[in-house]
Amino acid sequence: MDLRFKIGTRLKAVRLEKELTQEQLAQQIDISHDVVSNVERGVSSASLDLLETFCVALGYSVTDLFDDIDGEEYSREKQSYIFDIVTMLKALPEKECRKLRDIVKVSVED
Repeated sequence: MDLRFKIGTRLKAVRLEKELTQEQLAQQIDISHDVVSNVERGVSSASLDLLETFCVALGYSVTDLFDDIDGEEYSREKQSYIFDIVTMLKALPEKECRKLRDIVKVSVED
């Protein structure tokens, strides 16, 4: 997995944690939402200045952006599944999330 994709994936995860759309983030930092999309997908590289702008807007540290960037790598498909699951979980009540966690935990342990 290349560095552009790893950084883009991390930026997307932080943006989703902040519950911002690409359009909202783009408006906040006065760029096109296409730029946000391309950076998040690893299609284009962001300059260091733009990465810093992303981080400031998201309340995220630039150093954290690169922290453990070479840790466990996920395929693009697996990363997409993880984002889909997180999005679905955000819509569920806490009680349902706990039930699902317990089901997954038992399923994975076997």
